[in-house]
Amino acid sequence: MNHLPETQIEPVYRPSVRQIERGAKIRRFNFLAIYLPIGLAALVAIVITILLLIAALGVGSSDTLETISAVADSVVILAIIPTMVLCAIVPTAYIAISMQLRSRGQAPIKSTHIIFWQVQYRLELIAEQIAIIMSRIREPIIRIASRYAFVKHLIVRILSIFKRR
Repeated sequence: MNHLPETQIEPVYRPSVRQIERGAKIRRFNFLAIYLPIGLAALVAIVITILLLIAALGVGSSDTLETISAVADSVVILAIIPTMVLCAIVPTAYIAISMQLRSRGQAPIKSTHIIFWQVQYRLELIAEQIAIIMSRIREPIIRIASRYAFVKHLIVRILSIFKRR
């Protein structure tokens, strides 16, 4: 039914020998530096978990329970360390990337930026109004406080005169 001649489609891009070698080096590096350590860590975690289950389901002597507790504590500590590193790296990377994009002028303006700008504008208006009001009431408050201090000192002075006699 299809009377078109069959033709082989040759790839448009053929990598050079050097690119093929570089790809092989990258794959070897990824295997040795990334996949192998992660696989070994996962294997160790699985073995420790299986040993914990065997020890927990076995005879429950006090030595066994202490060993289980110690191994469980070690597992928890070893799980917390990478978690803490990730919890520190992710926000730091986000802040660094955001600052870098802003310095280049490439930061996208999102709806949250607009909301923060509006809130900042309103807060600046409120701060200006507070400054105006405070400049009006500052002098009367200072006069009242100074009169109060004068009267209090006068009363204390008079009472000290009468107490001497």
